[in-house]
Amino acid sequence: MSADTEPTTAQQFKDKGNEHFSAKKWQDAVDAYTKAIELNHPDKHVCYGNRSAANLKLENTIAAVADANCAIDAKPTWWKAYSRLGTALQHRGEWDDAEAAYTNGLEKATDGHSKLRNNLKECQSRRSSGSSSSSSSGNQKSTIVKIQSYLKYFIIINALLYMIPFINIGGDCFRSCMLGCIVKYILTLSFHG
Repeated sequence: MSADTEPTTAQQFKDKGNEHFSAKKWQDAVDAYTKAIELNHPDKHVCYGNRSAANLKLENTIAAVADANCAIDAKPTWWKAYSRLGTALQHRGEWDDAEAAYTNGLEKATDGHSKLRNNLKECQSRRSSGSSSSSSSGNQKSTIVKIQSYLKYFIIINALLYMIPFINIGGDCFRSCMLGCIVKYILTLSFHG
């Protein structure tokens, strides 16, 4: 298939998904794998597994877990499906489920046992060190701090506008908006701690 030709078959969409994945075009890869699945590709398990990996790159961890489970349902003996599931679950901080995914893979997969054992060991060491969990919680705290600062400035601006007596721009609207911002600010403070 040339670069100018649009894919029409399930295999062409799968191949296009692989190209996009290699080019780090994660959303395009997800879309191409989705079309391959919709067109009933004979190796649906591979399409689901690859889409799981692309979704994980997009940090769509729920979709990555769902796709990995679909890959397992499509072919319970394929080791990569268990590997994809365990990796996605680790990113979600679901350590017990991640370990269970690798262990199930060791029991049910017909090959890839050494990779699954290595994945299980890495998962256990990350869990004990908390490395993956701390980076995601660090990102979450950073986002919460940004939200808090935006809300704080919005509260100050609303308060100033409300207190200026000669500007009467829907007084009740500003009061409601300011109260809403204060409540949201307090909520983010409680999540931050």
